Amino acid sequence: MQKGEREDEGWRMRKDGTRFWANVVITALRNADGSLQGFVKVTRDMTERHGKEETLVRAKELLDSTSNNGQPFLRK
Repeated sequence: MQKGEREDEGWRMRKDGTRFWANVVITALRNADGSLQGFVKVTRDMTERHGKEETLVRAKELLDSTSNNGQPFLRK
């Protein structure tokens, strides 16, 4: 944590036992002289966005697999 911040995404578990896709940022808190005072952690529920991204990936794979002669259906 050289820069004083760490970010990660992945599955997390709620207190009720349900899973959710989370974006987690942990940041070091320092006072005016630079001494470490503690940490702050922000967890964002990104389940809906993650689901939409997965759907897009599957749709692209389906399009690529059903194209003529192995050529991509959609061009960049």
